[in-house]
Amino acid sequence: MLTAVVLDVDHEGFGRAVVMSGRLVLLAESLRDAGRFGFAGLEPLAAAGERLVKRAAAVVGRYPGVAHAED
Repeated sequence: MLTAVVLDVDHEGFGRAVVMSGRLVLLAESLRDAGRFGFAGLEPLAAAGERLVKRAAAVVGRYPGVAHAED
């Protein structure tokens, strides 16, 4: 299964992050002020990352055939 990550951030720190697997978009997240560390510490950062991973894994669980599709 091929997974691709696309990250596009402009000079002001705004942009978009997209994670795709097969033909399925697992995660499409808007980024705001990505140039600064916007978390109070490492624990809130880890919690936010865990939420995103769980959300993306749930998408794969709903559409496994599309996520594993090959052209």
